Amino acid sequence: MKMLRVRGTQILGIVVKATVAKPLALASFLLVLSGMPPNARADDCATMLKPTFDFMKQPGQWDIPPAVYATVTKQYASGSTNATLDPVRYSNGRLQYGKVFWGGQIGYFADTFFGTIPTVSNKNGFAPGGLSLNLQVNASGGVSVQELLKGVPIGGLPPQIFQGSCSSGLVTVIDNHKNKTAWVISFTTTPPGEVPK
Repeated sequence: MKMLRVRGTQILGIVVKATVAKPLALASFLLVLSGMPPNARADDCATMLKPTFDFMKQPGQWDIPPAVYATVTKQYASGSTNATLDPVRYSNGRLQYGKVFWGGQIGYFADTFFGTIPTVSNKNGFAPGGLSLNLQVNASGGVSVQELLKGVPIGGLPPQIFQGSCSSGLVTVIDNHKNKTAWVISFTTTPPGEVPK
């Protein structure tokens, strides 16, 4: 993967050979990920995530309730001089829906998808292991992530909470403080159903 440096900013995944049209696309990309105030990103997320949350809240009684699954990709800068090393982790699993408290002493309850889902990594050939991800995403795009090893927080760290940016069905979080980590979250739904009699 090549890096493009634009006035001191590095953008992943954009080819170095830029045309006249690419600076406009790059400017839009930067605006979405870094320039927008958090409340604008939350409004975009609320609009994008509303159909998925409404899907889970649909009325009725079913033998098989509606379900939401999350797929999470985590990429981070390894600091390696080996250009072929691109550490990535994938998490996938079913989430629950409910009202969850967000914040410290002064917080709020929000519609939230939450759960602990299994994680695999390209470092071990995507073999299942003891890694998992404690994930929460609220209806405004607030994201809480906590990596676990055999059910215990890695390094004893508490969950990290971010405001995601939402576009094209993806919730994206960039953590510039911890190894330049990027989290990308997508959701899949399965409709409710009845068991044939």
